[in-house]
Amino acid sequence: MGCGRFDLANDLSDITDIAHIDLSSTDLLQGGISVFQHTPMATSINVKSTGITDDIVVLQHCPNMEEFVGVGTGITGDISVLANCKSLGVFSAHNCRGITGDIAVLANCKPLSVFAANQCRGITGDIAVLANCKSLLVFNAYDSRGITGDIAVLQHCPNIEEFRGSAGITGDIAVLADSKVAVGV
Repeated sequence: MGCGRFDLANDLSDITDIAHIDLSSTDLLQGGISVFQHTPMATSINVKSTGITDDIVVLQHCPNMEEFVGVGTGITGDISVLANCKSLGVFSAHNCRGITGDIAVLANCKPLSVFAANQCRGITGDIAVLANCKSLLVFNAYDSRGITGDIAVLQHCPNIEEFRGSAGITGDIAVLADSKVAVGV
């Protein structure tokens, strides 16, 4: 006999000092991430593999966000909100098909080390923006069909270890011959 589903509280305004929120793999948990609008001190939100939904616009209320993981949830929204997250190091929302927007916003995320949005088919943009992401280790936009550009830009990403693009990526991978990049499309 199961315990049923649990709802995330509708109002977290009384715990504004919370910094790390890890609800991952709590598959019976449902609700909207908008409740985190009252947690401006949050540096990490992990709702991976939950029934959590809602728009990532809530991240505009979390200027100290360093890590957001929403893998396999029903979250939606435009990644342009990441422009407000100057400390963001990890954004992982693969298999969240309601995520949209232009990767140009990544130019503002200087400490970004992981951007994983594979199967987020509403994400678009030219990977030329990655030349500004000097801390980037992983870029995964596999099956995100609107991602385009020349793979040669990875020469400007000295730390990149993994790149998974989409069918819109062009160029000659020979430019990466002396790098440590694992490439897949």
